Amino acid sequence: SPMLLGSVEWILSSLGSSRFQTGVSGYTASLAGQERDWFLGLQTIQSAFFRTIGMDIVGMENAQFSGELEDPTFYCGLVAILMLPAAFCKEDKKKKYWYIGGLVITGMYFFINPLRLLVGGMSGDSTFKLSSFWIIVLFLYLGAEGFERFLEQPNLARRILLAGIFLMAMSVVFILAVNQHILWKYLIASLMFILLYMLVFILYSKKRYQNYRFILSMLLVGLCMLEPIVLSYDHINPSTAVKNNGERRQLNDYSIEV
Repeated sequence: SPMLLGSVEWILSSLGSSRFQTGVSGYTASLAGQERDWFLGLQTIQSAFFRTIGMDIVGMENAQFSGELEDPTFYCGLVAILMLPAAFCKEDKKKKYWYIGGLVITGMYFFINPLRLLVGGMSGDSTFKLSSFWIIVLFLYLGAEGFERFLEQPNLARRILLAGIFLMAMSVVFILAVNQHILWKYLIASLMFILLYMLVFILYSKKRYQNYRFILSMLLVGLCMLEPIVLSYDHINPSTAVKNNGERRQLNDYSIEV
């Protein structure tokens, strides 16, 4: 179709552009000279993990990136993350393979610097260029699938429990492995929400609490509404601008606290 041909022509012209050619040659030379790394650094991985379970755990801004929209922020609600393992119990194997493939491609894009550089249009491997949006969409979709499976099979609460334990264990590992300051109040709040969600899902799965499922459902809705307010307080409550020597204005720069 004309649309497809137009897309192919655009891709070919982009690959032949001077920016692309210069970026490839320069980056290849940097990799050969070991000036750049093939894979993502541990500190950035830690930041991405904490920005998945809470927006402000590592501060509102990250010194590694030029802005909040360019760093690896994948926060989309803890329920969606906890429900990811339940999405893979679906009987349809084809869908399961699609889900696994989506996560594998996302993981490759996240960890492999040259691949992220290529997808980002050769604008640098240290930026995620708003790719957090489509990664968040994938997490939300899989989380919704997992939640639907949980409602059909409440015994999947065991997988949710394991997912919660994994998130808490990884928090401890990253704290011990990476020398990076964090905001403890937000980390503790995130872990408390994980524990509360785990408790609600476990109680919901028990037959002896079937008569209380409506109450548990309302409690879950309330927690989901309260969570972004608590974990993203600095984002949704702008502070007064701070003047630095009358030259630079910092709006909502909470990284100073970190």
